[in-house]
Amino acid sequence: MEGEIGLTRKALLFRDLQFKDGNGRAFVSTEGQVDVSTSEILTSASFRFADADAVPALLPLSLTGTLEIHGGPGRYAGKFTVQNEGETWRSAILSGQFAGNLAGVQVARMTGRLLDGTVEGKLRGSWDKEVSFTGFLQARNLNPAQIKPELTGKINLNVEGAVHWPKAGSLEARVKGELLESRLSDRALTGGLDAHWQAGMLRINRLSLKGAGFEAKAAGALAERLNWGVQVSNLSALMPGSAGRLSASGWVRQEKEQLTGAMSLRGNKLLVSGVQITSVEADAEMGKGTLRASRGGPT
Repeated sequence: MEGEIGLTRKALLFRDLQFKDGNGRAFVSTEGQVDVSTSEILTSASFRFADADAVPALLPLSLTGTLEIHGGPGRYAGKFTVQNEGETWRSAILSGQFAGNLAGVQVARMTGRLLDGTVEGKLRGSWDKEVSFTGFLQARNLNPAQIKPELTGKINLNVEGAVHWPKAGSLEARVKGELLESRLSDRALTGGLDAHWQAGMLRINRLSLKGAGFEAKAAGALAERLNWGVQVSNLSALMPGSAGRLSASGWVRQEKEQLTGAMSLRGNKLLVSGVQITSVEADAEMGKGTLRASRGGPT
């Protein structure tokens, strides 16, 4: 850390204060002051995170913000604003108010804008007995065309999550999400996710995606057995000019960096690219990275 620090009778001032990584590159720059002239200490600061090449894994965007805190370690409150600068689809802003003490902090309400839509949420953290964070975020009317023009539609979703660091044991985390009534490329979509990370393993309790003419599901852990299935009741909803029904299901497992698994495919009354197929059945297995078909073919 390096920068300029000054002291007056009423405040501690800091300017161009830089926090650097192990290679000496600054990844956070900040300036502000700490007012100690009253019984409640008042801190105000503005900050900027470095560009993507400095911390690519954690902060791939260009973030700036402001922070105000009043009070002491035993009881404090404040407000913050975080804004992303960059291309149109990366433009975002989030602000909120918080309060806390030596045992934890709570952000009662956060509001912001992202992809022409709105986001709102809350966050609670504690560290008196164990370090844990819980939060909730809802997003409404997100416009995916901001990412790619052909992705027209509106996305609505709710996400909640929790992270715990027990004093004895490994990190645990859980995330739940619901894709509410949304549209993507003029197709209606809904879905859900319930996933849990524990002892270094990601387990999907529920993953689903449903739209006009199709439904996809998955559950399990890749390190043990991840089951999946897809049902297409109306192929024309996915491929205009086509027709018929398709279903596929299977499982996959990762063992020592190699994938194993199996799948089955069934279809009937298919019409694809002008070719009619009364029915089709196919089964395949994959062992140690080698794919082999056990039986199948059109009729």
